[in-house]
Amino acid sequence: MHPRIQRTLLRIFHIALGAVIAALVYMPPTWTEPIRLVLGVVVVPLLVASGLVLWHQGRITRWLARRRTSERRSTVHHR
Repeated sequence: MHPRIQRTLLRIFHIALGAVIAALVYMPPTWTEPIRLVLGVVVVPLLVASGLVLWHQGRITRWLARRRTSERRSTVHHR
């Protein structure tokens, strides 16, 4: 997948998760209790992770590229 498309999809995912949290503010109080558990366990960690990936995508990409390069070098030397 092209990096631009990948980043756009990640942005959409991040905005959608943020919208879920924003919707909590406008929900009736009786609905929010069951949803708080889902938000705390699933939505917030995913929102934080996607935000960190968006923020540090360049570093992550470089780190993965270096890691792949070092793995290729180590498999070539072991043959």
